[in-house]
Amino acid sequence: MARQALKHELRSKGVDDEIAQMALEQVDDADEEERARELARTKLRPASMGVDREKALRRLVGMLGRKGYNGSMAFRVAREEWDARFGEH
Repeated sequence: MARQALKHELRSKGVDDEIAQMALEQVDDADEEERARELARTKLRPASMGVDREKALRRLVGMLGRKGYNGSMAFRVAREEWDARFGEH
């Protein structure tokens, strides 16, 4: 989960804001980006995801967005991971 989604999840479970903030401070930008990359790679495993680059990127960005990742990170990670898996076009 991205920090934003984690924050929402902790709040919905009734975790005190101070404790939630301490937990969120444990996740840095690099950790968050690496988790986004892991999710993207998992989604890109089927070769069929490489058939239509634009369609695959839309799906990846949507999935990452639903997991709480911000738009700029989601777009960047999706493009970079698709290119790494299937080659640049």
